[in-house]
Amino acid sequence: MAEIKISISEKDGVIVTEVEFHSDQKADSKLAYLCARATAKQLATQLLPHLLKENTLMAQQAIQAKEQEQHERTATH
Repeated sequence: MAEIKISISEKDGVIVTEVEFHSDQKADSKLAYLCARATAKQLATQLLPHLLKENTLMAQQAIQAKEQEQHERTATH
């Protein structure tokens, strides 16, 4: 039996893919791992535009919140 776990995340603007592969069949291990790794890279490539868009939106919201906070401080003084 084989078990494959693929994790895709973003850290500091870099897409990180991790592949864990466990199998009781040594002969299939290398090929299955390489297939899982290729799948992880392809998924990361497909997710990249979405992650970048999400990060940009979050950054814009943070900037707007900071500007609003500055505006409120200025208005009260």
